[in-house]
Amino acid sequence: MPRYNYICEDCEDKVVTKFGNKMTESQFEELVLFETSHSMEPSKKELLEAARCPRCQSTKCHITVFGTDICSYIKGYGWRDRDGARRDMHTYHLTNSDPYAQYRVPGEVDDMKKKLRKAGTKHSSTKHFVQDNKSMQKTVERVVKHKSE
Repeated sequence: MPRYNYICEDCEDKVVTKFGNKMTESQFEELVLFETSHSMEPSKKELLEAARCPRCQSTKCHITVFGTDICSYIKGYGWRDRDGARRDMHTYHLTNSDPYAQYRVPGEVDDMKKKLRKAGTKHSSTKHFVQDNKSMQKTVERVVKHKSE
């Protein structure tokens, strides 16, 4: 089951009266927020049971995204494109935690990032042939003259 963060309104009122606007983020997380789990589309009974504050047993709570770590996938950017995800992972490790950083020469990292970025692009194999205007005009005149006869 997914886990959700809730804010208890009664606990929030108590903390605000006690600390005012000098409340720190850690105090807010400790005294107001609580984590619970329920299904993505819960019934009223399940939601009432899950959204009960463990400190004061109040049901005046609302869901929040504060303090949650959201991981999502975007279609076409690594989820179904495994090679793209692998290139992104290699680029991330190359820039953040490269185990061979001490052995690399200056400029090598930039060159490798450029190669990784270009690896997923397709090279166009279409060829365009352009004729000069005179030969095109002669061809059109010949075709038109041939059709009129």
